[in-house]
Amino acid sequence: MYAKLFDIPYEEIPLEEDFSIPSSAFANSPGGVIFPNPNAPTGIFLELESVKEMVVANPDCVVIVDEAYIDFGGESAASLIADFENLLVVQTTSKSRSLAGLRVGYALGQAHLIEALIRIKDSFNSYTIDRLALRGALASFQDHAYFSEKTMQLIRTREMTTERMSALGFHVIPSQANFLFMEHPDIHAADLYMLLKKGKCACAAF
Repeated sequence: MYAKLFDIPYEEIPLEEDFSIPSSAFANSPGGVIFPNPNAPTGIFLELESVKEMVVANPDCVVIVDEAYIDFGGESAASLIADFENLLVVQTTSKSRSLAGLRVGYALGQAHLIEALIRIKDSFNSYTIDRLALRGALASFQDHAYFSEKTMQLIRTREMTTERMSALGFHVIPSQANFLFMEHPDIHAADLYMLLKKGKCACAAF
């Protein structure tokens, strides 16, 4: 969105046939790299070693890892920050902490990257953050027990749903996010959408 706004050339890297991220295709970027991990809308997680390889392959530009769904599975790239000055990890309170309305996100990186963000954020940031939002976000981090309980509850629901949808004949891509990406070999997605919309989604319909 911002690249289009400022007329900055960019390249979109297509996923592999299995919907995985082709990490090698991001090497030697002329300007920078940004990708979600776990990915959206597939929910596929790119292993930390592949993320590291991507950072190493772009020593002269910033690699941004969008970890909006990281709390639902996988290991955060934040553990790599101390070793790589070009790595920026961004996360949000809108997914696992259920605070989308507060519009609070945050960045993790070495001091010079954070300083650069602070320098421009007041004139560039689309969402200003008030004290109420900051207090709400802080409270969500302090209540770790509730956060852990609800996150694990969602993960269990995701696993249960995967099993049940697979039993109904759906091909479900293994997800590390709070959603599932799936297809049915005999039912077109548009037809399934209409069945769901009309409330005719009983198992007998499959």
